[in-house]
Amino acid sequence: MHFMISPEMQQRIHDEMNRIEGEHDVKILFACESGSRAWGFPSPDSDYDVRMVYVHKADWYLNLQDQRDVIEEPITDVLDISGWDANKTLRLLRKSNPNILEWVGSPVIYRELPGFQPVRELLGTSFNHRASILHYVNMALNNKRQWLDRDEVKIKKYLYTIRPLLCAEWVMKHNCQPPMLYHELLSDLHPNSELETIVQALVAQKQNLNELDLVPRNPYLSEWIDESLSNIEATTLDKPDLPDWDAYNIAFRKMLP
Repeated sequence: MHFMISPEMQQRIHDEMNRIEGEHDVKILFACESGSRAWGFPSPDSDYDVRMVYVHKADWYLNLQDQRDVIEEPITDVLDISGWDANKTLRLLRKSNPNILEWVGSPVIYRELPGFQPVRELLGTSFNHRASILHYVNMALNNKRQWLDRDEVKIKKYLYTIRPLLCAEWVMKHNCQPPMLYHELLSDLHPNSELETIVQALVAQKQNLNELDLVPRNPYLSEWIDESLSNIEATTLDKPDLPDWDAYNIAFRKMLP
Protein backbone atom coordinates (compact mmCIF):
# COMPACT_ATOMS: atom_id res chain seq x y z
CA MET A 1 0.00 0.00 0.00
CA HIS A 2 1.37 3.42 -0.92
CA PHE A 3 -0.07 6.66 0.41
CA MET A 4 1.45 10.10 0.85
CA ILE A 5 4.26 8.90 -1.43
CA SER A 6 4.41 10.34 -4.93
CA PRO A 7 5.20 8.03 -7.87
CA GLU A 8 8.39 10.03 -8.43
CA MET A 9 9.57 9.47 -4.86
CA GLN A 10 8.64 5.80 -5.00
CA GLN A 11 10.78 5.46 -8.12
CA ARG A 12 13.68 7.32 -6.49
CA ILE A 13 13.53 4.99 -3.48
CA HIS A 14 13.48 1.91 -5.72
CA ASP A 15 16.46 3.28 -7.69
CA GLU A 16 18.34 3.81 -4.42
CA MET A 17 17.61 0.25 -3.29
CA ASN A 18 18.89 -1.12 -6.59
CA ARG A 19 22.06 0.93 -6.17
CA ILE A 20 22.54 -0.32 -2.59
CA GLU A 21 22.14 -3.93 -3.71
CA GLY A 22 24.88 -3.48 -6.29
CA GLU A 23 27.30 -1.59 -4.03
CA HIS A 24 26.93 -3.94 -1.05
CA ASP A 25 26.33 -7.20 -2.98
CA VAL A 26 23.10 -7.92 -1.06
CA LYS A 27 19.48 -8.71 -1.85
CA ILE A 28 16.92 -6.42 -0.22
CA LEU A 29 14.03 -8.66 0.81
CA PHE A 30 11.89 -6.01 2.47
CA ALA A 31 11.69 -2.24 2.60
CA CYS A 32 9.13 0.04 4.23
CA GLU A 33 8.47 3.57 5.41
CA SER A 34 9.03 4.24 9.10
CA GLY A 35 8.62 7.35 11.22
CA SER A 36 6.10 10.15 10.84
CA ARG A 37 4.86 9.21 7.37
CA ALA A 38 4.06 5.67 8.50
CA TRP A 39 2.50 7.00 11.72
CA GLY A 40 0.19 9.33 9.84
CA PHE A 41 1.53 12.79 10.69
CA PRO A 42 4.20 14.01 8.25
CA SER A 43 5.15 17.66 7.91
CA PRO A 44 5.55 19.26 4.50
CA ASP A 45 9.33 18.96 4.91
CA SER A 46 9.43 15.49 6.50
CA ASP A 47 12.04 13.22 5.01
CA TYR A 48 11.43 9.62 3.97
CA ASP A 49 12.61 7.09 6.55
CA VAL A 50 13.21 3.94 4.54
CA ARG A 51 14.02 0.80 6.53
CA MET A 52 15.22 -2.43 4.93
CA VAL A 53 15.94 -6.08 5.66
CA TYR A 54 18.55 -7.59 3.37
CA VAL A 55 20.50 -10.81 2.96
CA HIS A 56 24.03 -11.55 1.79
CA LYS A 57 25.11 -14.53 -0.25
CA ALA A 58 25.55 -17.65 1.89
CA ASP A 59 29.37 -17.53 1.79
CA TRP A 60 29.36 -14.11 3.49
CA TYR A 61 28.15 -15.73 6.71
CA LEU A 62 30.92 -18.36 6.70
CA ASN A 63 33.49 -16.02 8.18
CA LEU A 64 35.28 -16.07 11.52
CA GLN A 65 35.62 -12.29 11.62
CA ASP A 66 32.87 -10.03 12.91
CA GLN A 67 31.21 -8.26 9.99
CA ARG A 68 29.01 -5.21 9.84
CA ASP A 69 25.35 -6.24 9.88
CA VAL A 70 23.75 -2.86 9.15
CA ILE A 71 23.67 -0.57 6.13
CA GLU A 72 23.36 3.14 6.86
CA GLU A 73 23.28 5.43 3.86
CA PRO A 74 24.25 9.11 4.24
CA ILE A 75 21.15 11.16 5.00
CA THR A 76 20.21 13.46 2.13
CA ASP A 77 17.77 16.34 1.87
CA VAL A 78 14.79 13.95 1.75
CA LEU A 79 16.04 10.38 2.23
CA ASP A 80 17.10 8.52 5.38
CA ILE A 81 17.81 4.91 4.34
CA SER A 82 19.13 2.16 6.59
CA GLY A 83 18.67 -1.56 7.07
CA TRP A 84 19.54 -4.72 8.94
CA ASP A 85 21.01 -7.98 7.77
CA ALA A 86 18.67 -11.01 7.95
CA ASN A 87 20.73 -12.58 10.74
CA LYS A 88 20.50 -9.45 12.89
CA THR A 89 16.81 -9.08 12.07
CA LEU A 90 15.95 -12.60 13.26
CA ARG A 91 18.04 -12.34 16.43
CA LEU A 92 16.27 -9.11 17.35
CA LEU A 93 12.87 -10.44 16.34
CA ARG A 94 13.37 -13.33 18.78
CA LYS A 95 13.72 -10.67 21.50
CA SER A 96 10.55 -8.94 20.25
CA ASN A 97 12.42 -5.86 19.08
CA PRO A 98 9.70 -3.24 18.50
CA ASN A 99 11.55 -1.64 15.59
CA ILE A 100 11.33 -4.69 13.35
CA LEU A 101 7.74 -5.30 14.49
CA GLU A 102 6.85 -1.74 13.47
CA TRP A 103 8.60 -2.11 10.13
CA VAL A 104 6.62 -5.24 9.33
CA GLY A 105 3.42 -3.44 10.31
CA SER A 106 4.12 -0.33 8.25
CA PRO A 107 1.26 0.81 6.01
CA VAL A 108 3.82 1.79 3.35
CA ILE A 109 5.73 -1.16 1.90
CA TYR A 110 8.21 -0.41 -0.87
CA ARG A 111 9.33 -3.98 -1.43
CA GLU A 112 8.55 -7.42 -0.08
CA LEU A 113 10.00 -10.51 -1.74
CA PRO A 114 9.06 -14.14 -1.02
CA GLY A 115 12.34 -14.50 0.88
CA PHE A 116 10.92 -12.29 3.63
CA GLN A 117 7.99 -14.63 4.33
CA PRO A 118 9.86 -16.57 7.08
CA VAL A 119 9.92 -13.36 9.13
CA ARG A 120 6.17 -12.89 8.83
CA GLU A 121 5.62 -16.52 9.82
CA LEU A 122 7.42 -15.90 13.12
CA LEU A 123 5.48 -12.80 14.15
CA GLY A 124 2.83 -14.71 16.05
CA THR A 125 5.36 -16.28 18.41
CA SER A 126 7.78 -13.35 18.66
CA PHE A 127 5.75 -10.73 20.48
CA ASN A 128 6.85 -10.04 24.06
CA HIS A 129 4.56 -7.61 25.91
CA ARG A 130 7.18 -6.69 28.52
CA ALA A 131 9.88 -5.83 25.97
CA SER A 132 7.39 -3.80 23.97
CA ILE A 133 6.08 -1.76 26.92
CA LEU A 134 9.58 -1.04 28.25
CA HIS A 135 10.71 0.10 24.81
CA TYR A 136 7.82 2.52 24.39
CA VAL A 137 8.04 3.89 27.93
CA ASN A 138 11.77 4.56 27.56
CA MET A 139 11.14 6.30 24.25
CA ALA A 140 8.50 8.53 25.81
CA LEU A 141 10.67 9.31 28.83
CA ASN A 142 13.66 10.28 26.70
CA ASN A 143 11.57 12.62 24.54
CA LYS A 144 9.86 14.14 27.57
CA ARG A 145 13.14 14.86 29.38
CA GLN A 146 14.85 16.32 26.34
CA TRP A 147 12.11 18.35 24.72
CA LEU A 148 8.93 18.97 26.69
CA ASP A 149 10.02 20.99 29.74
CA ARG A 150 9.97 24.28 27.84
CA ASP A 151 7.61 27.19 27.26
CA GLU A 152 7.42 26.29 23.57
CA VAL A 153 7.55 22.77 22.19
CA LYS A 154 7.99 21.30 18.73
CA ILE A 155 4.75 19.60 17.65
CA LYS A 156 6.87 16.69 16.46
CA LYS A 157 8.22 16.12 19.98
CA TYR A 158 4.75 16.16 21.52
CA LEU A 159 3.61 13.53 19.05
CA TYR A 160 6.82 11.52 19.46
CA THR A 161 6.17 11.39 23.21
CA ILE A 162 2.43 10.71 23.15
CA ARG A 163 2.53 7.97 20.51
CA PRO A 164 4.81 5.57 22.44
CA LEU A 165 2.62 6.02 25.53
CA LEU A 166 -0.44 5.13 23.45
CA CYS A 167 1.46 2.11 22.11
CA ALA A 168 2.29 0.99 25.66
CA GLU A 169 -1.37 1.41 26.63
CA TRP A 170 -2.39 -0.64 23.59
CA VAL A 171 -0.07 -3.49 24.59
CA MET A 172 -1.42 -3.45 28.14
CA LYS A 173 -4.99 -3.62 26.81
CA HIS A 174 -4.62 -5.99 23.83
CA ASN A 175 -1.31 -7.83 24.43
CA CYS A 176 -0.29 -7.51 20.79
CA GLN A 177 1.74 -5.22 18.55
CA PRO A 178 0.16 -1.72 18.32
CA PRO A 179 -1.01 -0.33 14.99
CA MET A 180 1.22 2.20 13.30
CA LEU A 181 -1.34 4.91 12.58
CA TYR A 182 -2.01 7.49 15.26
CA HIS A 183 -5.75 7.71 14.67
CA GLU A 184 -6.19 3.95 15.18
CA LEU A 185 -4.54 4.15 18.59
CA LEU A 186 -6.60 7.14 19.68
CA SER A 187 -9.94 5.87 18.44
CA ASP A 188 -9.48 2.60 20.33
CA LEU A 189 -7.92 3.87 23.56
CA HIS A 190 -9.35 7.38 23.97
CA PRO A 191 -12.44 7.72 21.76
CA ASN A 192 -14.24 11.07 21.82
CA SER A 193 -11.88 12.38 24.50
CA GLU A 194 -10.15 15.69 25.07
CA LEU A 195 -6.86 13.95 24.36
CA GLU A 196 -8.11 12.75 20.97
CA THR A 197 -9.32 16.25 20.08
CA ILE A 198 -6.04 17.91 21.07
CA VAL A 199 -3.85 15.33 19.34
CA GLN A 200 -5.88 15.43 16.14
CA ALA A 201 -5.46 19.22 16.15
CA LEU A 202 -1.69 18.83 16.60
CA VAL A 203 -1.53 16.31 13.74
CA ALA A 204 -3.43 18.74 11.49
CA GLN A 205 -1.06 21.55 12.48
CA LYS A 206 2.02 19.45 11.85
CA GLN A 207 0.82 18.58 8.36
CA ASN A 208 0.86 22.29 7.55
CA LEU A 209 3.99 23.39 9.42
CA ASN A 210 7.69 22.65 9.15
CA GLU A 211 9.48 20.15 11.40
CA LEU A 212 11.08 22.83 13.59
CA ASP A 213 7.99 24.99 14.19
CA LEU A 214 6.97 25.48 17.83
CA VAL A 215 3.67 25.65 19.73
CA PRO A 216 3.01 26.86 23.29
CA ARG A 217 3.40 24.21 25.99
CA ASN A 218 0.05 22.53 26.63
CA PRO A 219 -0.73 21.99 30.36
CA TYR A 220 -3.32 19.29 29.61
CA LEU A 221 -0.83 17.25 27.58
CA SER A 222 1.87 17.67 30.22
CA GLU A 223 -0.49 16.34 32.89
CA TRP A 224 -1.69 13.48 30.68
CA ILE A 225 1.87 12.42 29.83
CA ASP A 226 2.91 12.39 33.51
CA GLU A 227 -0.21 10.47 34.52
CA SER A 228 0.19 7.95 31.71
CA LEU A 229 3.83 7.32 32.63
CA SER A 230 2.90 6.81 36.28
CA ASN A 231 0.12 4.36 35.42
CA ILE A 232 2.31 2.30 33.10
CA GLU A 233 5.32 2.26 35.43
CA ALA A 234 3.08 1.06 38.29
CA THR A 235 2.09 -2.01 36.28
CA THR A 236 3.80 -5.29 37.14
CA LEU A 237 5.31 -6.84 34.02
CA ASP A 238 6.00 -10.55 33.91
CA LYS A 239 9.12 -11.57 32.02
CA PRO A 240 8.13 -14.15 29.37
CA ASP A 241 10.59 -16.80 28.23
CA LEU A 242 12.29 -16.22 24.89
CA PRO A 243 11.25 -18.53 22.04
CA ASP A 244 13.50 -21.48 21.16
CA TRP A 245 16.17 -20.84 18.56
CA ASP A 246 15.09 -23.66 16.23
CA ALA A 247 12.39 -21.78 14.33
CA TYR A 248 14.66 -18.76 13.86
CA ASN A 249 17.53 -20.87 12.56
CA ILE A 250 15.19 -22.53 10.09
CA ALA A 251 13.85 -19.14 9.01
CA PHE A 252 17.38 -17.84 8.47
CA ARG A 253 18.28 -20.77 6.22
CA LYS A 254 15.09 -20.17 4.20
CA MET A 255 16.06 -16.52 3.70
CA LEU A 256 19.48 -17.30 2.26
CA PRO A 257 19.75 -17.12 -1.56
